[in-house]
Amino acid sequence: MGALVMITPRFIVGFSGHRNLADESLIRPQIEQALKKLSQIAKDRHEGVLEVFTSIAYGADLLMADEAIAQKLPLHLVIPKPVENHDETKQLPNDKGFAADFWGKKMDEQGKETKVFREADWKRSLAHIVDARKGTHGGSLRLVRGAQTSPECYYDAGVQMVDVSDVIIAVWNGEVAEGLGGTGDVVELAKKRGLPLIWIHSVTGEVTEEGMEKFAAVNDKGCEVMGLLARYVRECLPKSKKVKDRGEALNFPMGIEEATQALSDTAMGMADDFRDSQKWIILGHGIATAVAAVSAAIAEYQGYHVLKYVLACLAVIEFGFVAYAYWHGRRLHHGEVHEAWMETRFASEIIRGLKDAGKLLDPLSPLIARHHPNWRRFATSAAIDMYRKDRALEDWQTQRDEYVAKRLLGTRGQVKYFTDKQEEAEKRFKKLAKWGTRFGLATFWFVLGAALYKSAKALGWTPPALFVKDVTVVLFVLFPILLPLWTGIFISLRNAMDAGRRTYRYKEMAERLKEAAEQINTLKSASSTRRAIAATEEILIDELNEWHLAEKQNEVH
Repeated sequence: MGALVMITPRFIVGFSGHRNLADESLIRPQIEQALKKLSQIAKDRHEGVLEVFTSIAYGADLLMADEAIAQKLPLHLVIPKPVENHDETKQLPNDKGFAADFWGKKMDEQGKETKVFREADWKRSLAHIVDARKGTHGGSLRLVRGAQTSPECYYDAGVQMVDVSDVIIAVWNGEVAEGLGGTGDVVELAKKRGLPLIWIHSVTGEVTEEGMEKFAAVNDKGCEVMGLLARYVRECLPKSKKVKDRGEALNFPMGIEEATQALSDTAMGMADDFRDSQKWIILGHGIATAVAAVSAAIAEYQGYHVLKYVLACLAVIEFGFVAYAYWHGRRLHHGEVHEAWMETRFASEIIRGLKDAGKLLDPLSPLIARHHPNWRRFATSAAIDMYRKDRALEDWQTQRDEYVAKRLLGTRGQVKYFTDKQEEAEKRFKKLAKWGTRFGLATFWFVLGAALYKSAKALGWTPPALFVKDVTVVLFVLFPILLPLWTGIFISLRNAMDAGRRTYRYKEMAERLKEAAEQINTLKSASSTRRAIAATEEILIDELNEWHLAEKQNEVH
């Protein structure tokens, strides 16, 4: 039984192999055994499941595709060239696009080499492509990013596959690739990246394994993140003020809808808890210091016996506020209130972006993985689950319009969110800044006055009768302590509430997202739309990263 995880972890098996195989019967059983072994490891260690990512050329690729479907493993495909269609007849020409790769050589009766189209292999490949596009077996289809002409497209497809895989299975003859993008290049790249490798010799069928201890390791960083999220939800969700009365049983791993709701509820509940605790840490120490200042002022009065009891009571009160602030601080971090809020909110925002982008972005290549590699498994697993739940096959224009309307400009869209939060933060920022400035100015004059007064007395100056005891205590003892204190409190509250950054950053975010929405609406191709949406999501990820890093700093006190 694996460790506790938030949602079912997905482990991606990348595959590359030669087209021309001497004896397929030597290769097929080895592919079968490799997939079964990997599936068992993923299940035993992390309750995970296996998903296959490959191209779909004739030869080894088709063997892998057939075996993946036979084992009921989702099959994700990348094709190096588009599948060409004639608009009028809907016929698929065999001399253009990806179909052109299915021409082979054959010797005629005179011993001459002639080109022949591998009709049966093309039909098998096309069937897998159609199924992947429809998500029939839980898979997905994508065209290689970058060049779609030979030979760069084959290499780019290999790189795209290696980038997202946890392990590589290769049917390879052990030699250097004959052309750019061959299996030898994929194996070389996988080794340089340190990926586990199962190498099936394309001639003998002999199997060699390298670095398999890394696959689905017990200390897999991605699964650790998912386990941490599950623990935060399990321990913190029942304590949340917003949802503590729901009384729902939590079962792990969760379905994606349940996980999304649980993460969101935990983040909201812990946000209130975190802000309250942070506020009372500042105010608790501030009030305690104010009490100490009053004690210092009272101590100026010598000879009054009753004041000893007053000072003792004030000391107890001061300790009470310090203890209360300390309790909040310890609870905030040792009780993991801050961490639970920060990580569950981060996860919620990742899921929200994946959900709103829908099928316009590749579920195997979540953008957050480029910024936070440890979050790749969570994001990939969530994206695959959501991709699978969304059975609709709307055209890209419809998806584009929904993205702009829902993600960017809708009533719950990001533009409105940043606009509303900016206005709220600006009011708070100006209010706290105003009082901070006033107290700061007063502090300057009172501390200056205290310095002059005490310096004059040190030089032998005797204050006139006008300077009675009460006035000097208040002006030159109490206020010079209290005013700097409250100036610092207003500044601390302003920083704790992130008011300054939000005031300026959120205005910029709203403007950039409005501009992005306008640009996306003008685009007339699927590829340009996907690139624009990816760029827009990068803007949102930049803000999420900025917030996450800022909060990471708050973990250390």
